[in-house]
Amino acid sequence: RPGVEELLRVANPSLHAIRRFALEDLPVADTIIHKGQTVLLDIQAANEQATTHLSFGAGIHYCLGAPLAKLELEIALNTVLARYPDMELVNVQERPSFRSRGLAELRVRLTP
Repeated sequence: RPGVEELLRVANPSLHAIRRFALEDLPVADTIIHKGQTVLLDIQAANEQATTHLSFGAGIHYCLGAPLAKLELEIALNTVLARYPDMELVNVQERPSFRSRGLAELRVRLTP
């Protein structure tokens, strides 16, 4: 299961950034974020540890289906890797987006 957690931490399909608006002037380091300004919060920066990643949200917003999704991912990965133990990664291209993650292409070479 640690592999599933790590995969979710570094390659999850969730948002990279969440757009929020400052409700009041807020000092951050040497900068002032003024009331009403748009701020992009980098969610990936919060995913530093596999046990505390935010791939399925947090607190009252934590996804109720997270345990099922993790189990499905674990079964799918184990099944594919067992069937194609010599699978080679040929090409991976991420979809260009600064807000969310996704693949434009994932090519593999299979040897049954």
